[in-house]
Amino acid sequence: MHQRHYRYCALLMNEERSRKWRLVPAEIEESVNLAEESLAAAGKNPRKSPKWFKRAEIETRDLVRKLEGFQQQMSFADRHVLERARTTVQPVHDQLLMGLMDGTRK
Repeated sequence: MHQRHYRYCALLMNEERSRKWRLVPAEIEESVNLAEESLAAAGKNPRKSPKWFKRAEIETRDLVRKLEGFQQQMSFADRHVLERARTTVQPVHDQLLMGLMDGTRK
């Protein structure tokens, strides 16, 4: 009886972890999109006021690297969970980088 109860509890904990884990990519996407919208709403030119744009670029670059590294550590069957978050963060990072590096005068 004790062994069956332990297995059942372990199974429930794994299911709960799995359910919570599936919410993480959506939170990452939401956070990155909010940061992007906030920087856009500021109406500043990244070339003239680079402080917050550069900080966001560095953080998104680190986030993309961490997501890629974590995907490599996950089992192949579970990698798709983080793929959507990574494909959301990467264009935001690229856009921030291009904004900082764009040499044209506006």
